[in-house]
Amino acid sequence: MLTLTPELLLGQGRDRACYQHPDDPMLCVKVAIRREKQTRRERRYFKVLQQQGKNTRQLARYKDTVATNLGTGAVFELIRDQDGALALTLRQAIEQQQLDASEVMPLVQRLRDYLFTQAICVRDLSPNNLMVRRTDSGSDLVVIDGVSNPGVNPLNFYWPWLARVYLNKAWQSFERKLNRLLPA
Repeated sequence: MLTLTPELLLGQGRDRACYQHPDDPMLCVKVAIRREKQTRRERRYFKVLQQQGKNTRQLARYKDTVATNLGTGAVFELIRDQDGALALTLRQAIEQQQLDASEVMPLVQRLRDYLFTQAICVRDLSPNNLMVRRTDSGSDLVVIDGVSNPGVNPLNFYWPWLARVYLNKAWQSFERKLNRLLPA
């Protein structure tokens, strides 16, 4: 059983808290704050993506389920920059003026191209759910939360055109959030 302490807390969303894995700095553990649904959806969807041979390079990958002192935890890849530092969320990078609009927009376009090409469903695209991973070859946005079926219809797992319909709706919402965040 993993022991998660307040010092390991990386962040908290509406449904889950995210902790640094106590034994591996390259992993994190997400624990439900209230009734658990998100992890089950993500676990199921990552299995489908793997079976379909999808490229998951811009997704924080689901690894395992573990028992913790706070309940069942989902282990995910923790997004770090090439130098080992914890990557910033897109919101943090913009608010801390580490990226300006001229740098953000190409990253956003590459993420859009990737998600639509791979037909990967994302439930809640948000600047808080994207990390900016910096490497010697440049930066990429990585989706860290909400990679799952956005609705009750399981067919969007298997029909790329339907996945793109749902993704298009999520993308429009994301663009509105991003436009509110970027300076005018």
